[in-house]
Amino acid sequence: MTPNLFNRGFISYSLIALTMVLTLFTHDIQAAESDLSIGHSLPNPVWAGRDFTVTTGYANAGPDTAVSAYINTYFIAPGGLDVFIDDLVNGDGAMYDAIQASAIGTDTLGNAPLLFWDDFYCEFLFFQLQGENGLPDPIPIAPLLANESGSFSYETTVPMEAPNTGTIEINEPVSMAQTWTLTNPATIMVVQGSPLKTYATTTCEKLVGTSEEDICEYIADNCWGARISQLDEPIVAEFELVNDGTADPTLGCEALVGFTPGNIAVLRRGACEFGIKGFNAEQAGASAVFMVNSTLCSNGTTSDICHLNMGPGAVGYLVSIPMSMVAFADGEPVISALETETTVRGAYGTATTFAANGYVFLSDAADNDPIPDNDYDHWTGAVYGVGCDYALDSAHSSFSAGGGAGGVTLTTAAECYWEGSTAASWVSFPAGSTGTGTGILSYQVDANNGGGRATAIQIANQTHYVTQTAGNGCSYSIGPPQTTFDEAGGTGEIGLSTQPGCEWTASATAPWVRVSPPATGTGSATITYSVLPAYAGPRTGAVLVADRIHTVSQLANSIFWDDFETGDTLRWDQTSP
Repeated sequence: MTPNLFNRGFISYSLIALTMVLTLFTHDIQAAESDLSIGHSLPNPVWAGRDFTVTTGYANAGPDTAVSAYINTYFIAPGGLDVFIDDLVNGDGAMYDAIQASAIGTDTLGNAPLLFWDDFYCEFLFFQLQGENGLPDPIPIAPLLANESGSFSYETTVPMEAPNTGTIEINEPVSMAQTWTLTNPATIMVVQGSPLKTYATTTCEKLVGTSEEDICEYIADNCWGARISQLDEPIVAEFELVNDGTADPTLGCEALVGFTPGNIAVLRRGACEFGIKGFNAEQAGASAVFMVNSTLCSNGTTSDICHLNMGPGAVGYLVSIPMSMVAFADGEPVISALETETTVRGAYGTATTFAANGYVFLSDAADNDPIPDNDYDHWTGAVYGVGCDYALDSAHSSFSAGGGAGGVTLTTAAECYWEGSTAASWVSFPAGSTGTGTGILSYQVDANNGGGRATAIQIANQTHYVTQTAGNGCSYSIGPPQTTFDEAGGTGEIGLSTQPGCEWTASATAPWVRVSPPATGTGSATITYSVLPAYAGPRTGAVLVADRIHTVSQLANSIFWDDFETGDTLRWDQTSP
């Protein structure tokens, strides 16, 4: 880890894990028992190209105060962590700063959500909630009383360009469709009964180069096998059970016989080093390895649901294809299907699932958590719209106080799914709000007896605004009608003019735009709002004030991105060189 990165507030993921396991910190005040728990909430699905909010909640069921608690949540950086690190190494760090800025001040109990990156695998971004002023030495959150709870949040997006949330999926046959997400460290996030399917990956043991180099190149040099979250494009292929010509042919310990180049090699753990299995698969032309665990866990116990990260052995450094290990219970049904000649197809490195995972721990050995099963949480949901272009025929419809029927036409490819939603109770979808391919989303606007109002209908990753004039004689005007911000964000003001006593409400339509309180009032007023730094971009949102729309535009983050189809280097705000 380079000193300049550490000064930005980064810390090794392995150090955090070590802190959790070894409980290095001690405190004068000690709690006898503190039952901690953690949970996540965010939209399901999330749409590629649309920003969304992830909220991490935590609680202490007691019976005593928790005085040494840390709260952690992590996720694979959509689009690849190497883009973030390149940005940092080049002295900018705007993408990291944007996600960090979105979390500042959000913790309901006043703790500090600090963003770190995984400098062991170069795949994760993660927040650790600490007490205020915890840098350079982390300190636990403020004492969490029995029966007290809190939460914090951050914003992110799955970009339309090169999306990859590091998932493995099976999509054929439909009866076997499932998705795995990377867990790190492998043995921590596997909980009996969890609906989340996870895979383990390869370790980093070869020491080549120095950490003063580009960190992701350094990690790539020291890890074996390709990182699934860093694949330039998905590996889409058929799964094939290996045959190494021995009495146990599915172990892959000898040269493979009759393997189809380009397929994903399915094999079992056992009898030889992981690196040998990967080497034999790659030499046979496999595009990836899907290994099924033998039920042996890293701590020496046995379980159908455990798996572990894989060391390279003698020849692992020669392996350049992605390798994964899934639990016995997850993988054996795949092997059984292949043994009956069922065609199984899937992909590595897709963005079909976004996963937010987290855990809590007490850093003082004298503190005891009596129910550890709720110390971990996995949230996984679908990512829609990847590879789909959506367009609306209109951005705004206005209605009189009497309301009425409306509709907006969405154009997209025949196979692209979409759905519409709104937070407004006065707009409904009598004919349904979902569809596939080009279609019309019809909606109904109720009559209005109060002040002017507005809402946003989200359709896939597009927005259609609906405004309705007041039913009580009030009228409204605002200025300016729009404001443009650079990638750093900032603050804006909207001047509202209306009659005395006329009620109004101001709301933002995007998580990166935040209206300052008060967000409601009567009569003329000045509404202020803030815009967070750009994560990617460019992007457009709005502040809705009564029945008026103030458009908020933000320029793209000046990050360079490789167009993997053409090989050209583009900015976020470019679509061609």
